[in-house]
Amino acid sequence: MSEFSDDNDYTNGEFHPRYNLFWYTSILITGTLFCLIVGKLSFFAYQRLKERLVLESLKSISRTVKEADDEDQIKRRMAFSEMFRLRRRRKRKNTQTLILTKRILFKL
Repeated sequence: MSEFSDDNDYTNGEFHPRYNLFWYTSILITGTLFCLIVGKLSFFAYQRLKERLVLESLKSISRTVKEADDEDQIKRRMAFSEMFRLRRRRKRKNTQTLILTKRILFKL
């Protein structure tokens, strides 16, 4: 019997595919492809979940940021209004002192 006569080995029951190198390579290739496909699908699922988590956190952060921005705007407006009030008071004081000095000078 020759070593390449697969038909005779099948009929005799002596053919064992585990003795063939092609059997091992095909199993390794299919296993590798299966692992790659499962890994890629799980990575895509992980990315989607991460995007959802980021979007949800951004939504919650944006609410708090909007509230903080509103508070900051209120504080800024109050600070500006206080600055303008102080300037107005100073102007009033300056005009009053000018009027008083003019009266004093003209009386003399």
